[in-house]
Amino acid sequence: MPSCIQENAELLDELKNLISGFRNSFIEFENTPIWEKETIIKFETAILNRDWVTFSKLWCFFENTSWSPNFLMNEMVKLLATLDFNRLCNAFYNVQDIVIFMLPMYELTDKQILILGVESNNPFVEFVAFYHVASNENQFNQEEESQIVTILTKVSKDTIRFQAWMDIFNKYPVRYPLLQTALGLFLADADLESMDSYINSISLNKSKLNDGGRVLVAKCLEAFSKKASLEKRVMLWTKAFNRWNEWNFETNENCLIEIAFSELDFALVGYFIECLSEEERIEYQQNILNKMVNISTQWHSSITNFYTRWHQLVSQFQPITHTLNIENKSWLMNSSYYIPNQFSNTSYLDMFLK
Repeated sequence: MPSCIQENAELLDELKNLISGFRNSFIEFENTPIWEKETIIKFETAILNRDWVTFSKLWCFFENTSWSPNFLMNEMVKLLATLDFNRLCNAFYNVQDIVIFMLPMYELTDKQILILGVESNNPFVEFVAFYHVASNENQFNQEEESQIVTILTKVSKDTIRFQAWMDIFNKYPVRYPLLQTALGLFLADADLESMDSYINSISLNKSKLNDGGRVLVAKCLEAFSKKASLEKRVMLWTKAFNRWNEWNFETNENCLIEIAFSELDFALVGYFIECLSEEERIEYQQNILNKMVNISTQWHSSITNFYTRWHQLVSQFQPITHTLNIENKSWLMNSSYYIPNQFSNTSYLDMFLK
């Protein structure tokens, strides 16, 4: 826009008022399928109840349909974003129709969207801003990561809302890979409730060594570990270990037919290094080895249960043994398995380790 153009305060105020007055509505046609009507009802109910999780799931459906963009609104948003960003923030101050926010966000840059999220106290604006930048494929710079941390810090003061956000943006880290560093920086100064929400929201899976989720969670926790105090690190590592221990590779419900890893492996090494003494680490490993040695002397209800128990123990053996052999290696185990010396030359048991 030419620099010679002068601002017209009256016009800008009118644009702000017009944007504030926009509302979205769904038009139901005679031949609208029942499933579509039901989806719209769920969508509108989610907006009304501020059910962020349901909204995020359903938005994918609406996002991929043929919206009729409001050209006038989009142009007004772009104009205010260029000439008077404060007026644009004020225009969205009391609007609670989330679709009104979602559509014009495509007209703004990530920088502008993040400023909206930082400056606004409207939970709808905060969510839409965060959702848009998290869904983009643009790498964040240091300033943008700091703004993401600011938004997360604001939202974390509302425990219920923050838990919903974590269920959306952290359950499957592979969906939002570019958030991981900023999320780790946020955790470094987060309170206990936020740490709980973070750890408990991650969907734990019996993963392979090269699993993308493991790598991304490790990226987040590496950023956390570099910034957080020892006290904070101990808190988070302990929460992660307790979650992993309780999860136990889901062997109470499902069989385990191979060595498995998890998204929390980086945190487990942190726990063993910073929460246990050398003697406690050795004792922990030895306890697993003793169970492995005695497994064939115990009764198992089926051969499947025997295989499951064996692979469970060998899987538990991996993070503690990696810790004891870590030296200059990465905290995230990413190469070959650790095979207990007692079984390395035992062909019958060795076949379960391959």
